[in-house]
Amino acid sequence: MDRKIFVDDEMKHVIVLVDNDGKKEKKLLTMHCALGTNDCYHRDSVRRARNEGLNILDIQGGGRIAVNRSTKLIKVYDSSGSYGPFNTGDATELVTKAMQEEGFEDYKLVVR
Repeated sequence: MDRKIFVDDEMKHVIVLVDNDGKKEKKLLTMHCALGTNDCYHRDSVRRARNEGLNILDIQGGGRIAVNRSTKLIKVYDSSGSYGPFNTGDATELVTKAMQEEGFEDYKLVVR
């Protein structure tokens, strides 16, 4: 159930702890939706992942991700109303990994 992180310029994210064949690991899930509307929530991303078979053990916070392609800036910020704030260290590690995997190495990352 690996999918690209940086599909839209703005999205919601949650950090989850999963069981991956007996090994616990943290994953970054994103919900691509129109921010500023009430048509998606962090819990929708979790529900979709569970429906697709991801064995989620714990939900460890969430927030938003904004990608500014003209200034080459990725900003991770805010918190989830359902799951609370994210750990900045975990977010930095997971988003940096996604940036490398998806060709955003030359972008600056800001996590708040």
